[in-house]
Amino acid sequence: MKNSLWLLAALCLSSVAQAAGNDELWAVTTKMEMEGMPFAMPGQTSNVCIEKGKQNDPNRAVPADKDQNCKMSDVKVSGNKSSWKMKCTGKEPMTGSGEMTSGNGSYTGKMQMHSADGDMNMRYDGKRIGTCDYATENPSAKANAMIAEHQALSEQERIKECRKAVDDNSYGHFLKPDCSWAKDPQSKKLCAAMACPDMRPQMCERLSKKLSASDDDYLYVADHKEARKLALECGLPFEKATRAYCKRQVDAKDYQKVAEYCDKEAKPLFDKHCAGRDYTAAMDSGYGPICQRYGKWKEATDAPSDAQDKQSVDSKPNNTNPAKAILDGAKNLKGMFGF
Repeated sequence: MKNSLWLLAALCLSSVAQAAGNDELWAVTTKMEMEGMPFAMPGQTSNVCIEKGKQNDPNRAVPADKDQNCKMSDVKVSGNKSSWKMKCTGKEPMTGSGEMTSGNGSYTGKMQMHSADGDMNMRYDGKRIGTCDYATENPSAKANAMIAEHQALSEQERIKECRKAVDDNSYGHFLKPDCSWAKDPQSKKLCAAMACPDMRPQMCERLSKKLSASDDDYLYVADHKEARKLALECGLPFEKATRAYCKRQVDAKDYQKVAEYCDKEAKPLFDKHCAGRDYTAAMDSGYGPICQRYGKWKEATDAPSDAQDKQSVDSKPNNTNPAKAILDGAKNLKGMFGF
């Protein structure tokens, strides 16, 4: 609460300083005292650019913070002296009064503010020290320039990180983020940028080529949790790639790979060559890996293999293999988006 009072005082100071000159640079010194503090804050000096034509306008003492909703009243001007009262009805309600005396190239003044946090007294004086361009050097313009500079630096860092993610095949950087927390346009834009949207097509293309390059490349995607998710989000034909891969494994009689990745092909083979046989006969049939995976000899408490564990997203480790998890996910997406 007290921090907001200090901030409002600073806003008031900036505005009062603007009332003292005409496109000129001023050195402004302030001293603040707050009720309940065991000591006075040391004086602070800062340079302030004065807006042209506002040197005799005491309304400039009202802070520009819209959240505070401050209004001035009882304004009195007599020669080089002015006084006013102020009331703020925003998030931190408060009242205050102030006065200022302007001289030739200098001014002095004081303000008193009252809020639920306590009372604050502020004394200030200013001295003209040079010239400046208010359009670019007023507090609001400087703040906007700092924000723009920060955003530019942040964007450069984001692009650099996204490029590195492409080079490193860091698929997680390109997954759609959960933006349910973002309620305003700026937050939504920030959240969307987290997924490197400008480089996402490039990563989707890389992933597409990897799916069809070789059996080892297909297995790399099938065994990579984030790559599998991104394949679905990119709309890649994972189901087609899986069917082609599984056909090659069946033709090559690599039943270990069929058992691990190809439910659709493995189940009929189990029914034909494993069902109803005892353990020895099933293992000697040549379809041992398939019989072992789906047969009665597989204990319910068996831990999944390393490959199966890597594929455990959206599946039960003991009952669903990696390819099935991807295919089920693809079907779910088709149902959600109607394609």
